[in-house]
Amino acid sequence: MLGKIESDPFQADSFGDAALRALHALGPALSSMSACLDVPANIYQIHVVELRTNTHRISIKTPFKDVIAWLSPIENASEDQQKYVSLYREALNSTSSNYMFLCLYRVIEGLRSRRETARAAVVADALAKGEKPPPQPDEILPIDSQEQITWLNSLYATPQEWNELALNEIFIPEVVGRRMRNLVDKGQELHKLRNKISHAVLDSGEPMISIDNGLDIEEVEK
Repeated sequence: MLGKIESDPFQADSFGDAALRALHALGPALSSMSACLDVPANIYQIHVVELRTNTHRISIKTPFKDVIAWLSPIENASEDQQKYVSLYREALNSTSSNYMFLCLYRVIEGLRSRRETARAAVVADALAKGEKPPPQPDEILPIDSQEQITWLNSLYATPQEWNELALNEIFIPEVVGRRMRNLVDKGQELHKLRNKISHAVLDSGEPMISIDNGLDIEEVEK
């Protein structure tokens, strides 16, 4: 195991800028090492020290928390549910932010197609009966913190604790109040990011996402 790589002191505008500069310098070396030795090279901790004040900032990938293993009856899961939860588990098992994003995006694509099919069936059934199709409500990411907590707790078998810090990390300003489908429409943020991860060359000439580029990884993890 390669325990630690330490750089000489250098100028930076902030802790974040220092971490990005270090990653820009280190990333290509780790990728070359990984390719030459045919082994993975993962960064689990970044430790930045401001020498003027001796202030430290440590960024780490934390392990998953211990949980009470209460589950609803697994044998009741439908074939669709089994397909999507397998993709979700694959995402959680990955140490690559890029691959985790793609696994979760596959869940989004699959559920979106499933919902469109279900909505079309409702419309067709109504028209066959000579009735006006019922309105199809859009899911909107909530702005109010209490609505956010209610929405999150609807996803779990038991209620979770959500503090302000956690809510701000999940419901980032760029997405709250927007329709969920808008985020994955062609040409929107998540769709464009998916293409930049999936393809080495884009028709638009944009650069691909690089694991050696700290700004790219920040964008994916965000």
